[in-house]
Amino acid sequence: MLANWPIDQSLTTLAIFDRNARLAASHTLPSQKSINRRKAAALPGQYPEARPIDPKIPVLLHVNSSGSWTLLAPWKCILPIWYSVVYYPLSTGGNVRFGGLEETRQLAHESSQPWFPGDFPGTKAGDQWEESEQEKRKRDWAKRPRGKRIAWDSVPLGNGRKGEIGKGWACDWSVLGDALHRTDRAAAERVFSCQNAGNVEQSATTGALVNVKITLLSRGVPQPCARVYRLPSTDPELLQKWLALAEQPKNGKKSAQKIFRPPPRNATQQMRAAYLAHTLLEPPAQPGDGGYPVVPDEVDLVGFVTTGNYNLSEGRGTGIGSLLLSKVVEGNGDMRERKLCIVRDAGQGFGRLASWELV
Repeated sequence: MLANWPIDQSLTTLAIFDRNARLAASHTLPSQKSINRRKAAALPGQYPEARPIDPKIPVLLHVNSSGSWTLLAPWKCILPIWYSVVYYPLSTGGNVRFGGLEETRQLAHESSQPWFPGDFPGTKAGDQWEESEQEKRKRDWAKRPRGKRIAWDSVPLGNGRKGEIGKGWACDWSVLGDALHRTDRAAAERVFSCQNAGNVEQSATTGALVNVKITLLSRGVPQPCARVYRLPSTDPELLQKWLALAEQPKNGKKSAQKIFRPPPRNATQQMRAAYLAHTLLEPPAQPGDGGYPVVPDEVDLVGFVTTGNYNLSEGRGTGIGSLLLSKVVEGNGDMRERKLCIVRDAGQGFGRLASWELV
């Protein structure tokens, strides 16, 4: 009886898993305007009549153990389905939820959590994902006309420096060293606690990458492949300029009373007077202006932004990145200063001040 079970004789490949069937349904899908016209021509409470020229859309409806249903359909057919069922009340009292690879990644970004594998360089899956993304970005860059694409060798970095660090279209981890590997948040926190006590083991930080959440302290949105620097370690004057930006008032509203920025630390009386006069006469420098501080040297590069976008839950630009733990723990500043970083999008000549925290 089991050998002659009908389901063993009628098993066929589902059309939803056939690429040609999905492409045919997507290419022949009518526009939303024509669908709305057919819905308006139908009688109230009735669906539009089917036509012979309507595309055959392969779908898969699967019932879950919890009693909910999962519908799989071609990508371009999701939006019309969304328009049809987004306001339809479910019997469970919940709402219809749409999800895919990009949607899952965006949800992880909104909750400030790393997304696997895109935010996990140093792993096999993370490195493969980065290689595929590099090929896509390089193809998009090569398709543009020569006059409209970024010349990576001519990116101005200030103080006479030119040229992007590493491959401009990629998170080029090779510039940070070889044999990079992941470390979790608990291990990174132990390293920071040992660093405060002055007994950090070199083996615990060599080649270790840690996930962080990056939040810009000013306007702007960090983009994928953005370069992340620590505060300058070789130029004290440039360090004071970046610290002065961190001490600016962060209220976005304009106040009637003028708020002055404090002068740099360890400034003499003459420097304080000159700084006050400059603040009275000139507004604070904006990114790209002549008086805006330049980005640090390559020795202060500590990582890359793997996911960057506008965070709707926080109302500002945030990103998820990976930093080299051995460079992050270096320095003699306090923990507040060490958690400040400078984010520079690939192809741009200026950076923006940001803060990072372990995730």
